[in-house]
Amino acid sequence: MAFFDFVKDIFGGDSKATEVKYPSWYSDPNFDSTQEFLKTYSQDLLTKGPNDYFAPIGEYGTPEFLNFINATNSQTLTGVDEALARAGRGRGGRSGEIAADVLGERNAALAYQDYIRAMKGRQDLLGIGINTQADVRDAAFKNQGAKNDFNVQGSVFDFMKGAYSDAFDDKQFERGWSFLGDIGSTVGGGIGFAAGGPAGAAMGSQMGGSAFGGGSGSSSNQWLDIISATKKPVSESSTTTPGVSNIGKIGGTDADMIMKILASLN
Repeated sequence: MAFFDFVKDIFGGDSKATEVKYPSWYSDPNFDSTQEFLKTYSQDLLTKGPNDYFAPIGEYGTPEFLNFINATNSQTLTGVDEALARAGRGRGGRSGEIAADVLGERNAALAYQDYIRAMKGRQDLLGIGINTQADVRDAAFKNQGAKNDFNVQGSVFDFMKGAYSDAFDDKQFERGWSFLGDIGSTVGGGIGFAAGGPAGAAMGSQMGGSAFGGGSGSSSNQWLDIISATKKPVSESSTTTPGVSNIGKIGGTDADMIMKILASLN
């Protein structure tokens, strides 16, 4: 990984995609508290009935209803007495009996209506409790579905970010090996020229670029291969090797020192 770290330092470091963060799931506290309240309230409504304030919705014959009956009866009797007085007739005879019969029929009708109202109220409360439970369940289901979709999108985001980072790293590797190829081509050309003149320079440049731009790394053996492939052939009439003689002329350094330097490059 040292080479990759070196390449990243040269060509700009890590991919910026690694800095992009997927947002975290936000859970609205109002949603959670409302869900809890409605769940508990509707459960109590179905199992225990409504609270004291709303209890009369499902009750009949309540004190409030009886007070209403007594008040209307009293008003009715007062009205009968006043009507008789205006007519110059006193309350007596069958007037009281007739008033009692009329009020009795009305009271019975009001009591029946009150009973029907109470039963309808209980039915409504039952429906409210059941529907509220269903609404709480549906809201929880939708919320969980939205969270699942959010998490799936997060997984897709992470996958795409990883793929982009991998592609970026591959590109960095390619640029790094290309960079080494350029260096190898330049160094190989110099060694080839020293070992075999202009023709050796061309071959050394090609070999150096291929060897070090192809991901194989550097070694002294590769430098020696370039020298071996590019040096001029030994003349039968000469006791010296032109290529080696050229090596010895580089900067006034003898051939043994050149070979030692090349070997140290491994």
